[in-house]
Amino acid sequence: MRFRRFLFAAIFAAGVCCTASSGSGGRTGGGGAGGASTGGSSGASGAVGGGGTGQGAGAPAGAAGNAGAGGTGGPGAAGAGDGGAAGVSDAGASDAGNGLGDAAGVGIDGALGGASKCASSTFQLCEDFESGALDTATWTVQGTAPTIDGTHVARGSKALHILDPNGAFTKLSEKKTFREPNDTYFARMFIYFKSLPVPTNSFNYSHWTIVGATGDGPGSGGEIRLGGQMLNGVNLWGVGTDNQSAGGTGDWTNIDQDRAPDGKPAYVPTGQWLCIEWMHAGPDTNETKFWWDGVEHTSIATTETQHGTKLSRAVPSAGTGNFILPNFTAVWIGWQDYSPGGETYEMWIDEIAIDHTRIGCEN
Repeated sequence: MRFRRFLFAAIFAAGVCCTASSGSGGRTGGGGAGGASTGGSSGASGAVGGGGTGQGAGAPAGAAGNAGAGGTGGPGAAGAGDGGAAGVSDAGASDAGNGLGDAAGVGIDGALGGASKCASSTFQLCEDFESGALDTATWTVQGTAPTIDGTHVARGSKALHILDPNGAFTKLSEKKTFREPNDTYFARMFIYFKSLPVPTNSFNYSHWTIVGATGDGPGSGGEIRLGGQMLNGVNLWGVGTDNQSAGGTGDWTNIDQDRAPDGKPAYVPTGQWLCIEWMHAGPDTNETKFWWDGVEHTSIATTETQHGTKLSRAVPSAGTGNFILPNFTAVWIGWQDYSPGGETYEMWIDEIAIDHTRIGCEN
């Protein structure tokens, strides 16, 4: 014990002891959550916070924490104690420690906040709603008219606000970006659900859609959908169609079986921004793909032969054919619930982008 106290005093006197949060540990700022500094040995950087932006004697304020992987310091619990608070340094909080990243992809922590990126984008379409009014030259509204406000925003200062009471729907459709090369398009939006279907004694199933694409050609008999279903008390992402024409695949929805970005069951959450991406590839390949916060959910990817089917009584041959996508001419974004349960659904949508190639959450 006397040796440790002497060593600590000697280091402090030499002017090399600094803090991660005005504490007595590490050289230039401890790591993020999970980092620990033990007396006389280098403390490991936290897995979340990175190096922080610590300062101390011998390192200027705000210097990157690449020297702060440890240093010598007094004993401290992981991410706290004498080494300072997890992910926090004298110069401020670590850049990557506020918990929005995903466990297996790019996450959206760095994708949120700041100014809109639409003005500098080269996408075919990028809608940030910053003007405060809906661009009627681009969007056509069906159902309940949305508003634009700043209550919840992914970037910039405004976002589209949808408030639909029981049975109502809101669709913003656009045709400007179509037709696409090879009848294939990619899209991205940020969405914040304040409310989603909640089960009651008399209401235990709901089917809802937030994207619907249509077109002409062999696959024109139905809408290509992205949305979800409330099953067994929870909302799960789903993709499908309602093609009940002769030779179509019927009216079906494939339900997400992947894990969520944080590794938990993939329940659709409320009260936070989500980055949603999708791809619809037309008759050349007949594929659909879906990404949540930068991670592809392969369980709900579809191909011409791998998809859901459901026989239709009205058209006996519906549900027996391949999944043929249309030559796309339009897409709508918004909200529609096909089995309302007396609730009001509310959400915000921001930074809608459409292009020939995948867009990503950070752009």
